[in-house]
Amino acid sequence: MNLELDHLLYAGPNLEQLATDLGRLTGRPTTPGGAHERFGTRNHLVGSQGGTYLELLAPDEDQTGGPFADAIAPLTMPSLHAWCVRTDDMSAVADALKPLGIELATFDMERKTADGATVAWTSGFPHGDALPALAPFFIEWKGSSPADALESTVTLRELALMTPDTQPLHAFMEALGGIGGPAAVTVETHHVPGLRAAYVGPRGPFALRGAGHGMPAPQFD
Repeated sequence: MNLELDHLLYAGPNLEQLATDLGRLTGRPTTPGGAHERFGTRNHLVGSQGGTYLELLAPDEDQTGGPFADAIAPLTMPSLHAWCVRTDDMSAVADALKPLGIELATFDMERKTADGATVAWTSGFPHGDALPALAPFFIEWKGSSPADALESTVTLRELALMTPDTQPLHAFMEALGGIGGPAAVTVETHHVPGLRAAYVGPRGPFALRGAGHGMPAPQFD
């Protein structure tokens, strides 16, 4: 099982505002992604180094809600909301988490890109009473990742997972055998839980922060 940091999810109530904010920080335009049909959201992307990227996510006005839209609905301002780990074996991820009392709900997903191509993947959402706050969700791409077509606009230096109690997150990471990638993922003791991503872009260093509530396993009616 190979695990690497895939992307960070920066979410808010308005996609155009997210794109404008990132454009001011980097001096470069973001790349329109597409809609997550049935899930209620739409995204823009910002390329980073080493096959990673930053996903800007907001409710899709053309859809009447959905589990992703519901998950970010409480946000009144942009927030670093979740992080995602890429795997080549989703079943192995599920097996690694079971001894911790954590289950993995998987969903096959796809979206159309601006040029009409289809991007497809399987998402895995860990859940259960033993799941620590700030844990990632998982993705297994079916074919190429969107990062392959993105210009590397920014460089992620570090993703910090900040929590008052670091032990559950350390146990989670150890069960997975470690997460690779071009940037360090650190677990820090902090009285206020949340995520902090340190980037460097064409206009210099900047940081994105948020409560890191994560993406829960979707529920459909």
